[in-house]
Amino acid sequence: MAEKLAPERHDFVHNGQKVFEWDQTLEEVNLYITLPPNVHPKAFHCRIQSKHLEVGIKGNPPYLNHDLSAPVKTDCSFWTLEDDIMHITLQKREKGQTWASPILGQGQLDPYATDAELITTSESLRYLTEAGGPKSTTNTELCGGIRI
Repeated sequence: MAEKLAPERHDFVHNGQKVFEWDQTLEEVNLYITLPPNVHPKAFHCRIQSKHLEVGIKGNPPYLNHDLSAPVKTDCSFWTLEDDIMHITLQKREKGQTWASPILGQGQLDPYATDAELITTSESLRYLTEAGGPKSTTNTELCGGIRI
């Protein structure tokens, strides 16, 4: 598992209501959306574009329809449904970049916590660089083990 930039999930809240939870690693941003009950899993859709995310129930206005804070690799990003949770994995185009929020212009992490996380991340990146770093360049390994 990749090293977390943030030690726990963060709540994304709008108008006092939790919209989703999220976390990030050096390579990806993960969103966790609690799905409404009594809706068949095949009714949900998720469209991941380089700089935009759309999530909703087919035939209805999207639940989320927003630009992302930074570009993602669409060929390595994906979503799954499990136990009434939609898990969206967005592969960062710029590895190691810290996102203040998945949604452009919304929310911000605690700057003191972010600074501490960046120091840890920088130390880890320096260690990997000095140790020669990963040697793999296959698509499967670049996309976190997912075969595409």
